[in-house]
Amino acid sequence: MAIAVAFGCQIQSVSAGCGFPPSFSSRHQASNTGTIIVYRPRSIIGAAITTWRFNLNHGTDMRIGNGTYCPLTVLAGDSVISHDNVPFLQEDPQIVHVEPGQTVYFEYAAQLSLIFEVADDQERAARTVSQLVPMEGQVTTDESFTD
Repeated sequence: MAIAVAFGCQIQSVSAGCGFPPSFSSRHQASNTGTIIVYRPRSIIGAAITTWRFNLNHGTDMRIGNGTYCPLTVLAGDSVISHDNVPFLQEDPQIVHVEPGQTVYFEYAAQLSLIFEVADDQERAARTVSQLVPMEGQVTTDESFTD
């Protein structure tokens, strides 16, 4: 089961790593983790800003590029996605609830306004992410998570 979220989420994270395929969450089904996939659909709007920053549980700045996605492995329950250190934007923390083994899609896009929330249509979000490329070069682990 997948759920979509846009601009703003709260999430309890386990680890985050951009560069994994969006279907990898099935390996988490027997554990107490799930997956949040933050994605930025390819668009000419906002394309001049090559990467946009966001934070998982107010941790280290992470980045997402135009037409990319970043899968985040999180502990089941609530987590927070925000953009804490972005000039001219409020933090706008978003709470995202993830069940064990579940994948939730979180959209970060600019249209007439900035979208930073769980995607309304999770199935459409999964199709969109399948056409994007992974955001390379960032892997983080929430310090409170241990295997």
